[in-house]
Formats: sequence, structure tokens, C-alpha cells
Amino acid sequence: MRIRLYNGSKKPILLTPGMPICSCTFFQMETHVQDVLTTEPDEPVKPLRPTMKQYIAAFLRAHWKWIVPTIIALAVLMTRIIGLWK
Repeated sequence: MRIRLYNGSKKPILLTPGMPICSCTFFQMETHVQDVLTTEPDEPVKPLRPTMKQYIAAFLRAHWKWIVPTIIALAVLMTRIIGLWK
């Protein structure tokens, strides 16, 4: 049986027989976690990461009220600049 330990401090800790080494922390998850039974013992469970398409879609949904007027203003500015050159 394997037990993985993580020392979150900079101070080294010497483990001795009989020393209690367990703590438990619970987190509320926003998404499902990968099935840990399908991973190898030495393979870390990686959190699911959104794709670039999902990042862009989320950004556009969050900022569309700012993006649309900015694009319109840039289009008007470009037509004005091009009109001055003619």
C-alpha cells in the first residue's frame, strides 16, 4: 500500500513510527473530478481544463457589451482615416 504525503511548509518534518500523519480536507467542487480509479498509482489526477475555444467564448459572453461598441468605434475611425487619404 502507498500513502502520498505533501509537506506544505518550508520546514522539514521527520516521520517516526506511530506518528499521526493524517488530516482530511473537504472542498465543494464546481465540476466532476476524473475517476481516480482509472489512473495509475504514480499518475497525478489532473483537473479538467477548459479549451481555448471555451476561454474565448466565456470572455466574449462576459464582455460583449464592451466589445461591440469598441469594434463599431474602430470601424468608424478606420473609415474616417481612409477617407482622409483620398
